[in-house]
Amino acid sequence: MYTKDISANVPLFAEDINGYCGEANAQMVRDGYPNRADRLYYRQDFLENIIRLYQSSRPQDRCKYSTDPEGMKGCLESLSSYPVKWKVFSSSNRDNANRFILISMNNLSFPTPVLVNSGHHWVVVVRFETDVDPSSSADAKLQYITVYDPEMPGSITMKTARQWNRSSWFGRVKIPGTWKDRFVVVGQAV
Repeated sequence: MYTKDISANVPLFAEDINGYCGEANAQMVRDGYPNRADRLYYRQDFLENIIRLYQSSRPQDRCKYSTDPEGMKGCLESLSSYPVKWKVFSSSNRDNANRFILISMNNLSFPTPVLVNSGHHWVVVVRFETDVDPSSSADAKLQYITVYDPEMPGSITMKTARQWNRSSWFGRVKIPGTWKDRFVVVGQAV
């Protein structure tokens, strides 16, 4: 079994206001950088304003997300204390999206925001277990995944791969627009 656990670096924050899951995720990620000296705390209302600056400008995406993937990416990248390249990874293939989570977290040790609940909610991945080191095997199989869920009051949730891969958790986005029918992760470009 191979484990990557960055949860000790990442504080668990709940949404300050119902519906601020994206803002709470950005808060956890930005205050959960691998190096302690690079961790910065930002208030969720401040992050909400930064997210709005980077939201998708495509007409099909307007007014459909509190925090869309482009808003999340732009917020995290613009507030970075050193050159960090964030990427919106979307795929019609769940295995490819899971692989991106594993490789991104394993190589760079950053928490990873993921859209769940058909695209209506953000959680942050902070730990995973696979059968082998995912950087040494393209066939690494996810066994367990742990997320911080900011829905009030905030919780730590561990799921088996089977539970995680259910559509009620890491399922395709069902909201019309750019990410419809895709699995969406915002992580470190590798």
